[in-house]
Amino acid sequence: MSYDYIIENYDKNKCFSSFLPGIAGKNGIPMWVFYVNRGQCIASFGIENKNNAIMEFKPADQSYTATPLKGFRTFIKIDGEYYEPFSELNDAKREMRIKKNSLEIVEESKDLTIRVIYFTIPNDNYAALVRRVEIDNKNKKNLEIVDGMPEVLPYGISNALFKDMGFTARAWMQVSNYENKVPFYSVRTAVGDLEVVEEVTNGYFYFASYNDELLDVIYDKNILFGNKTGIVEAYEFKNNSLEDILSKKQYDENNLPSAFCALKDNSEKIIINSMIGFSHTREYINENINNIKTNEYIVEKMKEADEVVNEIVSDIYTKTNNELFNKYCEQNYLDNISRGGYPVLFNDNKIVYHIYSRKHGDLERDYNFFSLEANKYSQGNGNFRDVLQNRRNDIIFKPEIDDFNLKMFINLIQADGNNPLVVKGTVFKYNGNYDNLDEKLADYLKNNYFTPGQLLTFVENNGINVEDDFIENILKDSIQLEQAEFGEGYWIDHWTYIMDLVETYYEIYPDKIIDKLFNERKFKIFDSHAFIKPRSEKYKIYKGKVMQIAAIGESEEKAEIIRKRGHNYLVDKDDNIYNATMFEKLLLLAVNKFSTLDPYGLGLEMEANKPGWNDALNGLPGIFGSGMSETFELKRLLLFLKEYCVKDVEVFEELKEFIDNINYELDNFKDQFTYWNNIYSHKEDYRKKVFFKIGERVNISKEYLLGFINKMINKLDDGIKKAKEIGKGVYPSFFTYDLIEYEEKDGVILPKRFEVNVLPYFLEGIVRSFKVIDDNERKELYKFVKESNIYDKKLKMYKTSESIMDQPYSIGRLRAFTPGWLENESIFMHMEFKYLLEILKANMLEEFYDDIKTMLPPYMKYEVYGRSLLENSSFIVSSANKNENLHGQGFSARLSGSTAEFLSMWKLMFIGNKLFKMENNELTFTFEPKLNYEFYDNGEVEFKLFSKTLVKYINNNNSKEIKKMEVFIGDNKFEITGNKLKGELAYKLRSKEIDKIICYFE
Repeated sequence: MSYDYIIENYDKNKCFSSFLPGIAGKNGIPMWVFYVNRGQCIASFGIENKNNAIMEFKPADQSYTATPLKGFRTFIKIDGEYYEPFSELNDAKREMRIKKNSLEIVEESKDLTIRVIYFTIPNDNYAALVRRVEIDNKNKKNLEIVDGMPEVLPYGISNALFKDMGFTARAWMQVSNYENKVPFYSVRTAVGDLEVVEEVTNGYFYFASYNDELLDVIYDKNILFGNKTGIVEAYEFKNNSLEDILSKKQYDENNLPSAFCALKDNSEKIIINSMIGFSHTREYINENINNIKTNEYIVEKMKEADEVVNEIVSDIYTKTNNELFNKYCEQNYLDNISRGGYPVLFNDNKIVYHIYSRKHGDLERDYNFFSLEANKYSQGNGNFRDVLQNRRNDIIFKPEIDDFNLKMFINLIQADGNNPLVVKGTVFKYNGNYDNLDEKLADYLKNNYFTPGQLLTFVENNGINVEDDFIENILKDSIQLEQAEFGEGYWIDHWTYIMDLVETYYEIYPDKIIDKLFNERKFKIFDSHAFIKPRSEKYKIYKGKVMQIAAIGESEEKAEIIRKRGHNYLVDKDDNIYNATMFEKLLLLAVNKFSTLDPYGLGLEMEANKPGWNDALNGLPGIFGSGMSETFELKRLLLFLKEYCVKDVEVFEELKEFIDNINYELDNFKDQFTYWNNIYSHKEDYRKKVFFKIGERVNISKEYLLGFINKMINKLDDGIKKAKEIGKGVYPSFFTYDLIEYEEKDGVILPKRFEVNVLPYFLEGIVRSFKVIDDNERKELYKFVKESNIYDKKLKMYKTSESIMDQPYSIGRLRAFTPGWLENESIFMHMEFKYLLEILKANMLEEFYDDIKTMLPPYMKYEVYGRSLLENSSFIVSSANKNENLHGQGFSARLSGSTAEFLSMWKLMFIGNKLFKMENNELTFTFEPKLNYEFYDNGEVEFKLFSKTLVKYINNNNSKEIKKMEVFIGDNKFEITGNKLKGELAYKLRSKEIDKIICYFE
């Protein structure tokens, strides 16, 4: 059997946590499952979110301690001698074997080899975790076996309730259906002091089978452990026969129940299949138990679980001479999907729906509340920035999604240039014919927005028979709507990832970009009840110092208006949804961001409670912080608008007035403070005018707009030059300001003069600058970083910053963090990978390939990194930390933006920079890989392009140029000179009609 990664003696190594991906196939219901390298590994699992935990959710540090006791346990008597495999009290050879959608552990002792496999059920009507225990009893010893978990949180007991009121909650707990050897765990009614009390029918179920027969179950752990509440060993079982244990009375209520099975056997091979999961009713499980208890069913589902994920990662099939790197590519693709979602297409690719996504919450990121929709076609929650950046490369792998992501995220930009935090995926509203629909179904569709999974659940629960293409037909006559909500504050960097989407779209559809920018008026403006307060309300004196405090307001009036109209899109004066062009939305974004330049014209202000990418600089907004990184990104956006400003543009009248006002201030510039003060007043006036509705469209000439864009670019260039001077030849990332002169009038602070403060060097500003500076400056900055304290010379990695210990605590929580940990001078893999990507884009290939030897996990040492070398981490502890044992160890695995950066690196390494271009009005695809020759295996490398076309490079002499290509479409072969596919072949490649391409380097 093939495994992705194997860890020997896993329980004696550095502690780590990870998880199964929560992927149950399109027609399955996912479970979240977290594991650690202690005990029998599974630390917590459940459905939907941590409030539906079946095994209690505990943070990582607690899980390392609790899992050996409160996780899955196996107690065995071998010819009467008590033994617990995987126990810390026993010394045995152990192994952890990791696959993408399953986990296996093995223990070898003198008498037994025990293998435990975990996976979740794919493509069925219920959610469950399977635990398969295989015992090789080579000497045919007489075995008494008890296997399972000591504590089950019954359905209806939230994780939070259990922690705070676990003892009181026992009054509601009950176990039923055990007479059928399939105990059902639930509360009787909803827990609480409620006016309306109803019976709960949902619940968690458990069973175990051997040779397709159900085993006896132990749902009252007291008969195993007795009064030994430390549960270190099964005291009663150790001192009594299994028959005696099973004859004891078990209590089915008022207890925190358990889920154990019992077996007595002496066979050479013993396989116990157990399952614990969720069902809407106990009847469903009872009706289907004869099928799902069988070994045939379990083995088939185990195989299917692997196939579901392997089919997904086949999109990034990569074959080099480094097998670990090949698997690392697959793991990055999978983890990127787990946060950004996997696009599924309906209705001839006209409808795109992302499944499998979730927010990055886990045992180490215990602060985040994740959610996996407990339905088929499951989608989860996420934050705007996270989902957006992790979908950057969707179109590189799935060109057929076209502009879906582009529209979705540009739609979420508000009139003030900000965006909602929480992205919940999309829902549908049926607009078709109801005549031929079932009456219940028609009523449901008339009165509800729905997801495909919710609709299928409704149909199944109501016994409505539908055809196989039911979902396809319903969605064909439905409209799709983004789901998002304000959340909290406005981060200053979220919008910067929009340009990543624009650029990847342009790479695939250069022939459509002009139409998309100017001729499709189908981009909406997200509308929110939250707003940024004017300076008169947020500039406050706190402890003798003026600060920017409580900068966000929320309008109940606006919230009610949005609720009544039933959508979150800004409307015109006639209450119709305003539809903009893509150019208008990008211009709106650019103008708003330009208006937030700080008092010195350097960075963009953190004016709305939140900082930028580095969340832990949460104190900066209060002390008038600004970010230079966003200035570079704004220049990037303006350069794009300048390049494509080829015709007149219509915009809503308030935006035109805002543009005119900014243009006036640029033309009549006197001094920087006056300019900033006036621009801020214009911005506040504009925000007030567009808060409820917007007006008529007005025209802006191409010539006027180009002039205006150039003035904005020039203004940014002035600030960039000044920032470099302040940074003594290097771009700072962050500034703060002291308001040293002001007037207080009627309780309102009127600013008069600011003084700038510069934070130490952070990597972020340098990374973002690479997008708009020239090659010479990039090389100078690269040299500076390597020689600076940003570079960890012990680990040969890039830290987030140099030391910030001379800064005040007021800059944010990172100052309170231990150096080398979290955002305080650690190696944040996402930012490090951003830097690696920019180095690769800059064609600094020697530097790039030298750096990745110490920065990509496949090249690291497991003993140092402390987890699978296929998994990225959120951060790596740097040598700035006092604890040398932690140096180089990765924490908070997998679900981060680093996967998006790596996928972009993969694209550049294997394919090239600009994929499709228009050359002489002809669509042209170019292979220009930046792949180091060390990746070639006997002169060959293979990969899959656009998740369809197999590409093989044959390069026997480390040549740099492709001299010829062979293109295969079905039985037809085309021979091409050079590295370009043009015209019809380029279109066929994009539409995934080409099966194989062989490129010969000479």
